[in-house]
Order: sequence, then C-alpha cells, then structure tokens
Amino acid sequence: MTVHNTKPALPIISDNVEQQAKAAFQTLHSLFSTHGSTVMPTDFADLGLDGYEKLATRAIGAIKAARMARREAAIAGIRASIKGTVEAAVQSHKVQKEAYDTLLSSTPEAMRKFIAAFPTSVQVPMSDIDGAFPEGTKLETKVALLKEMSYPVSKGKDNSFNLVIPVPFSSKS
Repeated sequence: MTVHNTKPALPIISDNVEQQAKAAFQTLHSLFSTHGSTVMPTDFADLGLDGYEKLATRAIGAIKAARMARREAAIAGIRASIKGTVEAAVQSHKVQKEAYDTLLSSTPEAMRKFIAAFPTSVQVPMSDIDGAFPEGTKLETKVALLKEMSYPVSKGKDNSFNLVIPVPFSSKS
C-alpha cells in the first residue's frame, strides 16, 4: 500500500526572500516580544525557528484581539442606540396587555374563547431603529448585525423586517 504525502511542499525561497522574511520577523519581534504570556528571548538573534512560530501566533492573536475589540465597540454603540427604542416598545406592549387583561376580565366566561390570545412578543419595525446604524448601511448588513447581537429578526408580509422582542407576562388571566 502506497501512502501519499497530502501536505503541499513548501516552495524553496531565495536568499533575498529569506532575508526579507527574517527582517519581517525581526519587526514582529520588536513589536510583540513583550506581549503575551510566553517569554521570548530579548535578542532576536537568539530566536530559533520555534520562536518564529510563537511570534507569528502572538502577532496574529494581537491582530485578532484588536479587530474584535473594535467590532465589539461598534456593536455596543448600535446596541445602546437600539435599547431606548426597544424599551419604549416593550413598555407600550405592557400597557396594551393591561388594557387587554381589563377587557378580558370584563368579558363573560362563555365569550372569552372568541378573544385571541395576546401576543407574547413585540415587533419593532426596522425603520424605528435605522438611526442606530452608520449612514449607508445596507439592509442585509443591518439584519446580519442584529442577528449577531442575538436579536431575533422576522420578515414581514410586505418584505419589511422587524425585531421580535419577547415580553414575559405573569399569568393573571
């Protein structure tokens, strides 16, 4: 049985390219040798091949962390902008629920079965929260961001989108 190596062969680079790569790693070393939990040699010349790998991993980790922090900051701003609109819609929904409960309690028992159940969620139209997003943000991007922030989004019959916010009620009726 013949076993084939599935790893692609790395290209053999010229001395010039090797020197450029080492210079790039030396720059990474000067930037990242003191960041992270792995202790690295302070002198770049003492860095072995395994040190190059650790250095690259550390640099990639730092870049990922910086990007995530920027992303989280942007999302936090959107979430804060949406919060007031959502809270107002939920409060309005609760007021409507109180009126519904009052109506239901004054309805004869035999007629209550004809009254629809009160919705357990509030629909916030996308148009109500458009101002939370940077100007020019496409609808698809807004929907994706809302889903990323764990907001349930539904598509209406008229192709509009709504946030769907569950509203818990105590069961009085």
